[in-house]
Amino acid sequence: MSEYVHAIAEFDLQQQILERQRINRREHRPFNLNDYTNERCESNFRFDKTQLCTIIHAMELPSHFVFRAEDPDHRFQVSTEEVMAICLRRLAYPARLEDLGHMFGRTAPALSVIFNGMIEYLFNKYKSTLNFAESQFTRDRLQLFADAVAQKGIMLNYRSPISNVVGFIDGTVRGICRPVVNQEVVYNGHKYIIITNKNVSLLCIDDRTSRESLHNQKMSKVRVAVEWEFGRTVNLFAFLDYHKNQKVWLSPVGAYYFVGVLFKNIKICLGGGQACKYFGIEPPTIYEYLEHGNRVFREQQ
Repeated sequence: MSEYVHAIAEFDLQQQILERQRINRREHRPFNLNDYTNERCESNFRFDKTQLCTIIHAMELPSHFVFRAEDPDHRFQVSTEEVMAICLRRLAYPARLEDLGHMFGRTAPALSVIFNGMIEYLFNKYKSTLNFAESQFTRDRLQLFADAVAQKGIMLNYRSPISNVVGFIDGTVRGICRPVVNQEVVYNGHKYIIITNKNVSLLCIDDRTSRESLHNQKMSKVRVAVEWEFGRTVNLFAFLDYHKNQKVWLSPVGAYYFVGVLFKNIKICLGGGQACKYFGIEPPTIYEYLEHGNRVFREQQ
């Protein structure tokens, strides 16, 4: 009887090992976007499958990227779909790289190389788009923006419409992890922060007078739209709001936020946003929005 019991226990143990191996193979098989439903895709990556494919096409990305590991002689190739998924999943929520390893079947060091490599690529390619893309500020578009702000002022019962405002200057304070050295560089007198102002902003006033307080009062209800965009960025990409991961001397923290804003703007291009509805303006298409960065990048090649 004892031999029989021992044999049963041995069989059960072997079955558990085989099941664990099957689970591991299933969890660590190559990434395939088709394995995801649209709902799961949007939850993990903030875009559905069709939108992800559209982004890759609009960004004019290659079919794959080649990354260099810690060993300079070792390189590995990753499909663009997986690179984009890793980048967006990392931005979406401050999960540990070890946890993401189960999702993508890669080691934490490999995920770190892929994520930071893609951040650097997108930052270098589209920094001109967010800094100031002339194609987004043509005379016709500026007039469209000014008319929308003025019309909103009339709807809010301003005594006289403000006819020459096309946007709003603002900044946002982003917390970072306390650095070990050179703390005074990032200390603003209140807390350790990074100040970024990557949201589009421009304010035009013909004549400033002593009645600035009245002007500010009139502007407050339309200027608030900028705050909505700062909020939406960190709502979509909570990794940016987790200060313990923002280590300025170890990671490209500014580039993280830059790319987060880029993807937030792309989200608006694909589905609209609160500010667009508020002012009654359709956003540019994703191709129109990315055209400037794509053109500059092509010219530099």
